[in-house]
Amino acid sequence: LDPLTVQNAINGLLVPGADAMIVVRNPSASFLITNTVNGDIEQFTAEEQLSRDVIEVISGQQDLLVKASIEGTLVSPESQTFTPKNNGTYVITFGADVSGPLAFNATNVDVQNELNNNVASIGLAGGVVVTGDAVNGFTVKFNLTGDRELMAIEAELSEVQRLDTLGVGEFVIDVGGVVTPRLAANASLLDVQNAIDTAFGGPTVTVAADPDDATAYIVTFDINNQGEQVEFLVTEFAPLAAATTIQGTAANPEVQTLNFVPRSAFAAAQYTAANLVGAMVDPNEIISAVFKFTPVGPVHVGFQLGDKPIDGLIVAKALDQATLNFTPEASLIGGVFFDNDNKI
Repeated sequence: LDPLTVQNAINGLLVPGADAMIVVRNPSASFLITNTVNGDIEQFTAEEQLSRDVIEVISGQQDLLVKASIEGTLVSPESQTFTPKNNGTYVITFGADVSGPLAFNATNVDVQNELNNNVASIGLAGGVVVTGDAVNGFTVKFNLTGDRELMAIEAELSEVQRLDTLGVGEFVIDVGGVVTPRLAANASLLDVQNAIDTAFGGPTVTVAADPDDATAYIVTFDINNQGEQVEFLVTEFAPLAAATTIQGTAANPEVQTLNFVPRSAFAAAQYTAANLVGAMVDPNEIISAVFKFTPVGPVHVGFQLGDKPIDGLIVAKALDQATLNFTPEASLIGGVFFDNDNKI
């Protein structure tokens, strides 16, 4: 941000003909605001606006792993195994046919009846016998011999998202284009829950504390709103330090200092580093403060680049963007990255 932009913004708020301000940059990422005439002026206030995506801790839609525990042959029937998640529902696809939704705690008899009675492709294959349970997993054994294609199983779960905040100032949550009123940095769990529910138009989520970070919230969609959900966006408004450096008098113009804190809107658990060649041609364009993460809790600690910026090293959201051309030149410092349910 250049001083002239700040100066024009301040002067644009003044009444035409009133005192004007001259703004220059201090070496330490701050601005000096000087009145053009003598006299006392009102203390300026400012805030820093940062936006960030949330972490999707548990996706509301996931494919379950299906394995052929016993491969079918000309003389032996095939057995396939799977284990449901611990909430929500799931459907089973075999061939061109899809079962009705099965509860996460459905019994082996429930699964067997659904497959034999409502999935035509299973019936044409001679039917199945299902053993096991929802906790330890099911085994689906075909009655007739032969090699079978694997079943495909898609689960609709209660999605969980983690909202991370700076812990200062205020924040709003964008819920699919509907923005909540401003919430205090120390807003209660119920305040955040009510704000999100209001944006959805009714009870939708439960908000809990993050045991690892006092400035974060864990949002879980309820059983009536399972499946893939809109990803929230958090925008934070952090107050900037402003002080009167020289008090204005009848003989002196007033000077105020406005300090801009170099912050990063990125959290270590949300972002990783990827070397995308050519993304930044000039290494001098890289600001180290953007890439040096600070601790955000006893577990979520960050990483830094090292002593010098690396040409082309940028921060990319989510691991799927960082898989290609990944570089080890950014050193991890006790950090943990989360990709849905998996720790990387």
